[in-house]
Amino acid sequence: MEWTKVERAFAVEAFFSNGHSIIATQRAFRTRFNIAPRGRVPDRRSIVSWVANFREIGDVKKKKKKTRLISLRGDLQWPARSPDLAPCDFFLWGYLKSLVYNDRPRTLPHLKNNIRQAIANIPIDMLERVERNYRIRLTQCIENNGRHLSDIIFKTT
Repeated sequence: MEWTKVERAFAVEAFFSNGHSIIATQRAFRTRFNIAPRGRVPDRRSIVSWVANFREIGDVKKKKKKTRLISLRGDLQWPARSPDLAPCDFFLWGYLKSLVYNDRPRTLPHLKNNIRQAIANIPIDMLERVERNYRIRLTQCIENNGRHLSDIIFKTT
């Protein structure tokens, strides 16, 4: 059952007024809202959760965060179509897949070996081109204020 904000607020207030007693809070709740003796009242877990939320954010109902944490260093804006920015997404996986499955590995050790060999044999000049392309993508993302990239940039030279 979804409890109203008024009911939640009363339960938190009753919890503090009744010496942090869950049973006394439930009795006060039953009296205040005219609930029959066998009628439903908030359970222990709900009351404890509402009190914890009240202590943490000053509200009985926890608010959903509007942003997602993508860094341990704090909230960062996540650019639109970010897979287009990450070299592993726009280059590495497709490139490796084309090499790794060339000889159709049948066992997991064979597949792992193919992956190791393909990564070890990526030419340095190719990695430098990928890095230059990555910088271009980042610049374009900044110029577009984080909106979608106008086109996908694949430069091989």
